Amino acid sequence: MSAHALVFDDPLVGAFETCTLARDAFRHRDHVDVVWSYVRALPFEEAALRFVTNLRAFAAHHGASQKFRATITWAYLAGVAEACEGAPEEETFETFERRAAHLFARTRITDLYGPGVMASERVRAVFVLPQREAGRSSRTRTKMASTSGPGSPSAAPTSRNIRSSSGASPSAQATTSAVSSAGARR
Repeated sequence: MSAHALVFDDPLVGAFETCTLARDAFRHRDHVDVVWSYVRALPFEEAALRFVTNLRAFAAHHGASQKFRATITWAYLAGVAEACEGAPEEETFETFERRAAHLFARTRITDLYGPGVMASERVRAVFVLPQREAGRSSRTRTKMASTSGPGSPSAAPTSRNIRSSSGASPSAQATTSAVSSAGARR
């Protein structure tokens, strides 16, 4: 079934998709609620496409296209999808909200980026990988990397000298796990 053919009986999703929801009524919690509805009903790729398409249309309809940020949108899509993985089918949104409370903190994503990154035009247009590891500033990581070179026995782990068993660097892996873990440390 195509993502656009699926109709949701949730009034919030319906009002979001038809742009009948007031701009000020669509808060962060509501964004997460709609994403939660999509990722539970659709494969991730379809849920993501549907949400991004509808969010851009919603923002444009309300004269707020400049508020869309691809980085924030995609990071939360991945974070919600990860948090839904393995959840019981009968789980309610309220139960999900308690279980995944870290996704409801508005600073979750911005904490993973340097101060100027979230204000840049780049984060509006494309998904930008986190500039910081969860719980560690980029300054600390840079200092650690400069004190021991790659390949030396005492080399500090950095995205340049660590690879997972899949071959992906930590910054590539960090997208969904950082969304989940940074809030847990608060």
